[in-house]
Amino acid sequence: MNTAPNFALCCLQCCCACIEVAILYVAEQSYIHVAMTGHDLVDATKTAVGLVYRNFYTFAFVGGMGQSFAGLGTIFIAALTGLVGWSFLGLFEDPDDESAVPIVIFFVYFFWGIIIGSNFMSIYGNASQAIIHCYCMDQEIRQQTG
Repeated sequence: MNTAPNFALCCLQCCCACIEVAILYVAEQSYIHVAMTGHDLVDATKTAVGLVYRNFYTFAFVGGMGQSFAGLGTIFIAALTGLVGWSFLGLFEDPDDESAVPIVIFFVYFFWGIIIGSNFMSIYGNASQAIIHCYCMDQEIRQQTG
């Protein structure tokens, strides 16, 4: 019955989510710029937004590649954690027991691996963003000095 208000709220919610993602990205770039230059947050935000705007394709490519490697790394860490946990569990398992408990424990190890892997790979993502930020800053300094 209330399809128009629901549609409007859904569109508004989508717009708010997009704005939130943009603000988080700008904040991340600002903090990286503060760490690199030591400027205050407002000046660093202005400079970081300008740097991202001037080097949009570089940031987009490296950001996409960084997210791809972080996703693959998280899956690899989770799978390895699950397999190591399952093999460790197999050392203490009765070979005649045919219950489904080892599969459940494998998935517990796997989900713990996802948590651990995502934490480790978020550090990788931040480092790759900082490196590309330094690279673009260096390129602009070299263009100014000749």
